[in-house]
Amino acid sequence: MIIFKKIRWKNFLSTGNTPIEVDLNKSPTSLIIGSNGSGKSTLLDAVCFVLFNRPFRIIKKEQIVNTINNGDCVVEIDFNVGRKTYQVRRGIKPNLFEIYCDGELLNQEANTVDYQKVLEQNIMKLNYRSFVQVIILGSSSYEPFMKMKARYRRDVVEEILDIKVFTQMDLILRDQQSLLTKNITEVRHRYDLLDKEIELQSNHLNTLETRQNQDKDYKLELLQKNDENAKKLRADIEELENTIKNTETSVQDKEKAEKKLRQLEKIQTKIEQNLSTHKKALEFFEDNDNCPTCTQKLQAEFRGEKIAYEKGKLTTLNDGMKDLVQEITKAEEQVTAYTNLSNKIRDMNIDLAKLNTSLDGIYDHTTRINKELESLSEEDIDKLKLEVKDLKEKLVETTKELEKITEEKKYVDVAREILNDTGAKSILIFSPSLKLSYLNTSLYLLLIVSLNSSSK
Repeated sequence: MIIFKKIRWKNFLSTGNTPIEVDLNKSPTSLIIGSNGSGKSTLLDAVCFVLFNRPFRIIKKEQIVNTINNGDCVVEIDFNVGRKTYQVRRGIKPNLFEIYCDGELLNQEANTVDYQKVLEQNIMKLNYRSFVQVIILGSSSYEPFMKMKARYRRDVVEEILDIKVFTQMDLILRDQQSLLTKNITEVRHRYDLLDKEIELQSNHLNTLETRQNQDKDYKLELLQKNDENAKKLRADIEELENTIKNTETSVQDKEKAEKKLRQLEKIQTKIEQNLSTHKKALEFFEDNDNCPTCTQKLQAEFRGEKIAYEKGKLTTLNDGMKDLVQEITKAEEQVTAYTNLSNKIRDMNIDLAKLNTSLDGIYDHTTRINKELESLSEEDIDKLKLEVKDLKEKLVETTKELEKITEEKKYVDVAREILNDTGAKSILIFSPSLKLSYLNTSLYLLLIVSLNSSSK
């Protein structure tokens, strides 16, 4: 219970440098009367200012200091809380805020905001809103309780009944409840992942065991067939390689034959040119009696010799051409034969590449089958069984962790139910006779929640 004793102020609002002191505890009831502007409301402003650093009325801070002296504004108040006597001193120009308990100055190491919290929360156990709604009822600024917002009504009731601790505890538990909910979600997700992984690994293990029991003989049979086919292909490849080798030996003289054909074709061209030249000369001597250059008459004996000479040359060249055409025909046939052999070698090389590709395919198939057989080994199955066992152990541990967190959250949920407006607060307000037993039960439950949190 707070008992106000005295209040003093100077240079506060309209008050000058001469201090004014009001004895608030002289009698059970004090009545202050005066005309308008005499300073009645100044008393209320002084009480609110010294306790909460704000006046009762809406006044700017720079207007609080007396405008004439413009400094040394000080307000002091003395009051009792229980067996302790307190004095609060607050001033402007210079700034001043001191709290004395039984004549000793309280520690001022904290900042002004924290120092104000000490006064409101630890000493008076009232904030400004509760103070002006319960202690000071001004006609100009008073707001009826039922017209206040719900959160302000709650603050007033909690301040009056000193049950604000329940709200603070509820705020702490709310954060803890949110953290536990998040942890439950994470652990449950981890549980689902482990359960799914166990299912997948178990299915894989069953598949391996089934494949080991049913497919091993089939794969061994495939390996045997592959060996037989590979052996046959290797024999065909060897035979084809020998054929190609022998055929390549037969076409070694292809370049010589082609070179000979080119030479014969050149000779043929030269003979054709000579034939054309001698034909023209024969035609000239047969058709002309005079020389085209000097226009003299050609002698008959000379013309006869030339005609006989050109005919002889033509006969010799034609006979040579016949023999040359025969040689060229033979050379062309030989080159054609070599070309056919080359085409045959190319086709055989293609067939050889196909055979090698088939053989490589058999080798790859055999390699895959061997790998599958290795995957069916007992060692891999035993290793997989150990992995499944480890996963199941982790799943058991995760289940225990989930149950523990879920149980802890249940305690927190119940504790929040106790601390809400329809729980402990309602019991304290409407059923005072049940207050002690309900508080004991609530504190016991909250103690359990606290111990669970600390053990975690």
